Amino acid sequence: MGSSTTLLVLLFVLGNGVAVTMGRFLRTEVEVIEEDLDEELFLVKESKLVANTSAGKMVVFYDRRVPERLQIATTTMEPRSLMIHRFLAATNVMYVVSGEANLGYIDQNNQRLTQIRLREGDVYQIPAGSAFYIANEESDQKLEIISGIEPSQGLGDDKITEDPPRSYNLNKRKPDFENKYGWRVAVDGSQYHPLKSSGIGIYHEYLSAGSMMAPRVNPMATEYGIVVNGSGRVQVLFPNGSNAMDTNITKGDVFFIPSNFPYCEIAHKGESLELLGFTTSAQRNRPVVLVGARSVVRTMEGPELATSFGVSKEEIKHLVSAQHESVILPTP
Repeated sequence: MGSSTTLLVLLFVLGNGVAVTMGRFLRTEVEVIEEDLDEELFLVKESKLVANTSAGKMVVFYDRRVPERLQIATTTMEPRSLMIHRFLAATNVMYVVSGEANLGYIDQNNQRLTQIRLREGDVYQIPAGSAFYIANEESDQKLEIISGIEPSQGLGDDKITEDPPRSYNLNKRKPDFENKYGWRVAVDGSQYHPLKSSGIGIYHEYLSAGSMMAPRVNPMATEYGIVVNGSGRVQVLFPNGSNAMDTNITKGDVFFIPSNFPYCEIAHKGESLELLGFTTSAQRNRPVVLVGARSVVRTMEGPELATSFGVSKEEIKHLVSAQHESVILPTP
């Protein structure tokens, strides 16, 4: 663990010249974090059991230290079951992990009932202020849904061009990046228009056993993740380069990464790691990769970078070019 942490710190130092220019973050958020340091700092440990019957269960995860941020909900429904919500005063971005669902809701804006069939991999946004129901009419398959819930008012454009809006299947989308170590796909408001009104993005990633997502920072959004399958570790640094968290994660764990905090996920040697997550921006907010063939540091490779570290240009080139893989990397 020590060597991995040291490596992450070193890699962040290399990217610090870029990250410093993006180093603005909420003072209140950092003050809250620094007052409560622990080895599981960014794990979301608080949860509320909204429903728990023989027909299914719904749990909402939240963090009191970071008010007015996303809440993550997990819903499990047995075959031939029905869940009714009278009213939801928050935008709900749903992802169907497994199974199929019949969704119906009444939008407070037009007071019309919208009904839609959702299948595995579908993303759908229920507008804030809607009464809705979910039915699992399958006779032999459970329904699993993960939701990102935005309790504050939606951001951006509220006008939806499609009536009703369609679902978006994340599983059918070509990954933004894929190699032999894993893949990652993300969707924002430019690909699925309803997300513009909520200001929520969504991503799905898979790491094969022993691989890692390259250290990176997101300068535009806080990222939330939940472990769908497998196990691994999450490492996070403060913007000043000091260690913030290095902890194990297993199925069902929820965590968040504040904007401008360098981080990486690592799958355990004997098990793959699958994550689903949400971001607090529906704009294109691709994280800035700090390591590998597509690293932002490679664009800075030159005499200026070498001089700042007091080494020759050849030495700095050897250092930043040592990793030939991109985005998803093997571990030692």
